[in-house]
Amino acid sequence: MLYAAPSDRPYALGLAVPPRGRLACSRDGSLLAARTSDTTIGLWEPATAIVKGELVASAHPRSGEIRALQVAPDGAWVAAGEQGGLVRVWNVADGTQRFVLDDHHEGADIVALAASADGRTLLSAGRDGVRAWDTDEATLRVRLVGHSFMINAFVMSEGESWLAAFGGLGGVLVWDLDSNTRRAAYPLRASVAALAAPGDGRWLAAMSPVTHSLHILHPLTAGTGPIITVPDRTRLSALTADPGGRWVAAAGAGHVWVWNPRTGHLLVDHDLGHDIVDLAPFGNSLIAGGDLGPYLLPANPPLEERTPHSDRVARTGSTGPPRVGKR
Repeated sequence: MLYAAPSDRPYALGLAVPPRGRLACSRDGSLLAARTSDTTIGLWEPATAIVKGELVASAHPRSGEIRALQVAPDGAWVAAGEQGGLVRVWNVADGTQRFVLDDHHEGADIVALAASADGRTLLSAGRDGVRAWDTDEATLRVRLVGHSFMINAFVMSEGESWLAAFGGLGGVLVWDLDSNTRRAAYPLRASVAALAAPGDGRWLAAMSPVTHSLHILHPLTAGTGPIITVPDRTRLSALTADPGGRWVAAAGAGHVWVWNPRTGHLLVDHDLGHDIVDLAPFGNSLIAGGDLGPYLLPANPPLEERTPHSDRVARTGSTGPPRVGKR
């Protein structure tokens, strides 16, 4: 079954071509996409590391470095957002480019992509705002209104009930997608570099590298949850969330930490010993991409070390057995 890690310890996937930055995994676990150069994307089957193909961005007057990736929930297509403001979508089955979406301004720098649960809606966030696209018709559905800032990060609940975006130092804003109106605003003093949320949108995590913390927000009620401070005030580099809402994970300084978003308690500390540049959920596990290639990491403590006490955490390393200790 794809939703189980091959080990309860960090597991190197051993891909033939190490990814360079961005990662994305389909919701059904059948496809991993990773940027392998500024203009190419490698495709793998995560459970076996079997190569599924390569996607190449064709020449275009506005071509730029790939900055964001999104895989359809069923792995049928892959989308890439580029520094020049383009969004490309490929068919995975034959590797052909389906279409190029160019409503963003030239140089808009696409920083994030998201897909609806049925894969029929693709959202792209650039410095000039957010666009919603119909992936069947390759048409623009709506331009997000009600903001006047550059967007640095965004995330959408899979049911399309809300979309949250962050820009500059203003805070996190949440929109209702049906009415294209603002639902809630969270003023935060520190800049936010990444956002992540589970599929049902019950909570939202905002990552602040400067303050070494994660803010857990509740967009459906406009409430807030715990503020999670990273051990040793480490600067954060990546963020992801369990689609089922059971955990939130962040990376920095060679570590990947996994927390309970409801309580803020640390569950697992993976010490991989090398820089991690991106994270992606994979069933009950997560995939971490870094300088030495991707790892498949368990998001829960090893079975023999699980404990009902909330002040204990399982720690694992790239070598040697994990240990349990106080936070």
